[in-house]
Order: sequence, then C-alpha cells, then structure tokens
Amino acid sequence: MHLFSIRKLGIILSSLVIVILAAGCDFELFPDDPDPNLTNPPTADAGIDRKVPNSTSMISLDGTASTDEDGDSISYSWTFHSIPSGSLLGDGNITDNGDGTASFSPDASGDFVIKLTVSDGTYNSFDFVCITVNVVPIAAAGYDQTVGTGNSITVDALLSEDYDGDNLSYSWVFVSVPGGSSSTDGDITVNGSSASFTPDVDGDYSLQISVYDGYDTAVDTVMVTAVSSGPISDAGPNQIIDVDIDGTVITLNGSASYHITGDTLSYAWSFLSIPDGSALSDSDITNPSSAVASFNVTSETADTNADGYWVYEVRLDVTDTSSVTTSDVVTIMVTGSGDVTVIVY
Repeated sequence: MHLFSIRKLGIILSSLVIVILAAGCDFELFPDDPDPNLTNPPTADAGIDRKVPNSTSMISLDGTASTDEDGDSISYSWTFHSIPSGSLLGDGNITDNGDGTASFSPDASGDFVIKLTVSDGTYNSFDFVCITVNVVPIAAAGYDQTVGTGNSITVDALLSEDYDGDNLSYSWVFVSVPGGSSSTDGDITVNGSSASFTPDVDGDYSLQISVYDGYDTAVDTVMVTAVSSGPISDAGPNQIIDVDIDGTVITLNGSASYHITGDTLSYAWSFLSIPDGSALSDSDITNPSSAVASFNVTSETADTNADGYWVYEVRLDVTDTSSVTTSDVVTIMVTGSGDVTVIVY
C-alpha cells in the first residue's frame, strides 16, 4: 500500500509538486507538506500488495479500509496506474462495485498497479496497490537415456527455470513402467532437481517431473530405456560452475560409459546446444573422438538464461563394434566471467 492525500485540492494544486518514480511495483510519491490549518481529507487504503497464481481468473480489489476522519461519506474510483508488458487492459476492464470493492481479469503475467481515488466531496486522496501475476516456471526433465537393467540411473531437471526468481521445489513420479516391473514411485530417490532409480526389467520407464514455484506447477517427462545388451553412454554428472574462482577447471566424468558384454567402445563428443551469441562449434572440441576431450568457454560473449547462467549441453555418443550407439548429454551451467577449460573424461 502506498498512501498519499491531497488537502484542499483547489488551493494546493498551485503549489503541489508530485514526483512519481515507477518501475513495476516500486514507486515513490514526494508531495509538498500540506497546510496544517486545513481540515482533514479522507484516507485512501487500496489494500496490501500481493502475488497471485498465473491461473487466477479474477482478482479482487478492496478499498473498504479507507476512512474519513470527519465522518463524511466517501466515494471510490479505481483505475490502472500501470500494466505489464503484453497486457491490453484499460480502466474499462475494471468492474467497480461502487462500495469500495472492484475486480478485474488479468491477461498477462507481471505487475498490475491499480490506483484507488477516494473523495469526500471536497477533497481527494489516493493509494496504490500492486498485484503481481506469477510467471509459470519451466520444467525441463532432461534428455532420454539408456541404462543397463539392474544399474542405477539418474535423471535431472537442472535446466528447469523460474523467470521471476521464485524458489523451485521438485517431485518425480513414474508415468509408466514396462510390463513385469515392480517399480513404484517409492523406488525413486529425489535429491533436489535430480532423481535416481534402478530399473528391474528391460523396457521403457517414463518419469514426470513437477516443478512448483509456490504459485504454479509445470511438468515435463523423460524416458529411460533399460537394456540387457549393448553400449551404455554416460557423459558424467551435470555441473554448475563459477568461473570467477581463480584456476577453476570444469571436470566432467564420462568414464562410467560401459558395454554390458564388455565390447570395445568408441567415443564422439559434440555440442547439442550452446548459448545464444556463442561462436563455439564442434570443431572447437579438442580430441572429440576420444574418451577425454576439452574446449574453452568464453562465457562473457554469450547470452545467459533466466537464472543468469551460460548453458552448454555436450552429447557423448558411444558405439560398440556392432555399430550400436547410445547417447548421453551433460549440461554445463557457467556463471561469472572469463575463460575456463572444460575437460571431459
């Protein structure tokens, strides 16, 4: 709530100076001091600033806490002070009930700042309330994977994002499991954004991640295929790296790749995705056909994601002598500035 009253409006307007600095829900009002000899205007109270889920279809406004010290009857008027980018609402979209309450239907995410003007017939006062409509988070369950039946596998929703900075919570469940499997949601071990389980039979296991930001939920799915033969690619765990730390070396461990029957493996590293603005290409990977590879990240030349990271996704293809190939993807999230060497084992 942001309160300001105008006393003796007709007298004061000639000397009143109001400066409004507005940016989203942050604004300040700087009036001249009112004349202490004048009688009291009403006091406007537009209610408490609040944030609502994106799914909210109707937002209620309540100015009934407004008062008049002299006991005069007061009237109310609601108008938009500012609306978020993408909104097409105008004052006509506010349903004013005439009793100090009103409502409107939001059409975009972001900050709606609404002005309440209260009049006692002689003087006006006004107040502002900011209603923030939540931005729905983005759920990203990661890439499909292949694992040997009976071996533990980890899936990770590390790239899930929240564009207005809310803290995220994660939950994982099975959408489906192969026939003959006894796996249940209780067999999933959750650790932050990641989850692990051990498939008990060959086949496809579909898992769903639910990402909740305190207001809205987003979901995504990933497929894990369990097999009893062939190569298994493992590009190593995802990592978040701060390159402001002197001498930082990002180490990715792909040595866990294996063949179920012990066949010889060959390796191929490539970029699956790079940040917008990055000039890197597969030719910048040193020793891309070996189990150990490297490349330099010039992070300050690229665009960051919503959480302020430069995101690089590197794919490892592992092929056996029968030309059977499986792939795995490792995500590198970099923050800070400067060059850093990435070593892939």
